[in-house]
Amino acid sequence: MNQDYINASQNYANDARDKYEQSLSYLLTGLDEAKAADQEAANVRYNNLITKIRQQLPGIQEQFERNAKAAYVNKQQNLQQIDADLSRLGVNTQGFGVTQRLLNESIYGQTYGQILSDYNNNLRDVANQEVNALGDLNDDLADLDAAYAKDKLDTQRYIGEQGLNVYNTEYKNYYNDLQYQDDLKQQQYENEMAERKLAEQLKQQAWENAFKEKQRQDQIAQQQWERQMAEKEYQLNVRKVEASIAQANASAAAARAAAASAKNNNTVKTTGKIVNTNYCKNRDAFSSNAAYDEYNKLLWQVMNDGGIDSGILNAYLTQGKSQGVFSSKDVSAIKSQFGI
Repeated sequence: MNQDYINASQNYANDARDKYEQSLSYLLTGLDEAKAADQEAANVRYNNLITKIRQQLPGIQEQFERNAKAAYVNKQQNLQQIDADLSRLGVNTQGFGVTQRLLNESIYGQTYGQILSDYNNNLRDVANQEVNALGDLNDDLADLDAAYAKDKLDTQRYIGEQGLNVYNTEYKNYYNDLQYQDDLKQQQYENEMAERKLAEQLKQQAWENAFKEKQRQDQIAQQQWERQMAEKEYQLNVRKVEASIAQANASAAAARAAAASAKNNNTVKTTGKIVNTNYCKNRDAFSSNAAYDEYNKLLWQVMNDGGIDSGILNAYLTQGKSQGVFSSKDVSAIKSQFGI
């Protein structure tokens, strides 16, 4: 075995491989440039999308202000019409008049609540669009990173393989020229291949570990976002329940005021007989929604006062029937419930 021949063959082959691999370095440079261009394009798309999404906000705000103003104007117009109708009927200060005004306020409150709910839903939709846009950007960037890593690895492997091919070819030719021993040449070649394969395996494993960690971090971020969305939905439901309780209290106050007005009216004859009930009827038992609403207000009054004089109840029902709130069927059903 002539070590000088081996060294000369290796030096020649390595020099040939280095020159060849250097000639292919433009492939890696092209990957870097393509990645930078793709990232820039993704960011531009994201910024353009965010700008487009946020252009919805002025229109949402303007629509909310128009709807809120229209609801308020409608409430005031209805109030003027109610006052005119009540004055014409001569019941402007009686329980029915108070009830009609409160009903107008309740309708306005419901309308405004729906307008506000729509406004909040629109704002939340814009926020969700922004979150989705950011998520899409992150996904695009992650995909670009993954594709870049794979392409770079494939390119490096290709350059290495091509360089190795050059190395092997030049080594063999030079070695044959020097009549080097085939056994030692093959052994050295196998050793180098084993080391290169191990290095590539370690590099691939490191990339897979990094990719799995990125996936885990993305999952954690998604879970945190879902928890935040759930908390916001919970807070919204709490506010809706609070609004419903406030509306029920307002209806109860209206019913008590109507009963007090009837009791203080000198034309109502009290009997001294207090009647009460321990159950309530459902909507199907009444001729209209208005009758059912008025019935619920009556129940609130009775529950809070511990009962009602049968004479006052009769006068209340007679007045409600004359004003078109209760039908004869409604009056009979309520009287039957209270045992009069």
